Amino acid sequence: MKIEVDLHTHSNYTAHAYSTIYENVMYAVKRGLKGIGVTDHGPNFEDGGHIWHFHNLKDLPKVAEGVHLFRGIEANLLNPDGKMDTEFVKPHKLDYIIASYHGPFEGIITKEDLENAYLNAMDNPQVKVLGHIDRGFFEVDFEKIIKKAKEKNIAVELNKHSLELDDTYRGRVIKIAKICNDLKAPVVVNSDAHFCTDVGNVENIFELLEQLDFDCSLIINTSFERTLKFIGGEQ
Repeated sequence: MKIEVDLHTHSNYTAHAYSTIYENVMYAVKRGLKGIGVTDHGPNFEDGGHIWHFHNLKDLPKVAEGVHLFRGIEANLLNPDGKMDTEFVKPHKLDYIIASYHGPFEGIITKEDLENAYLNAMDNPQVKVLGHIDRGFFEVDFEKIIKKAKEKNIAVELNKHSLELDDTYRGRVIKIAKICNDLKAPVVVNSDAHFCTDVGNVENIFELLEQLDFDCSLIINTSFERTLKFIGGEQ
């Protein structure tokens, strides 16, 4: 099993990533991908992309070297109301939003605050993916969040990098995958690449899913056509 689209990649417009968008494209070609998401961190992140990066995504070609470019942002959740750092990015500039928590949060954060941030962010129609909900100081109520994601037709991300952290995060990824499997919730498997050679590199996730006897028909981005429809609001 392979993905045809990697919906979560970073370029050097995010200062802690190291490759250009074109270098990411060329590794997508090497891996046989049909599309990638250009999803740099939002401007509230300390070294996220400048606001003009997102305004100017219109200048990206729709297809480069045969690879479809999805214009996106990994937006940072800022408070329990689901506010994200997309305030100054006009909706028509983006194909989709990945809603993720990285910190800092407005005020003191609690487990309930983080849960509400995810739940409320999903009311934004441009949010198509919940990014690595396994991360953060707190283990949120995955079932509650995934139930709403299914209702809203929002994909839950299984993130390659999470399996490279400690056993706590691996355990959380396993819980998330099992809940998605039980609820038949849509999933995307992404690299979260910060260097071009990682684009499309998600083998560790598929190895885990095979061990869990996961229903891979739930994974949106194993098909380019299905991904294209999903980002457009269809399943």
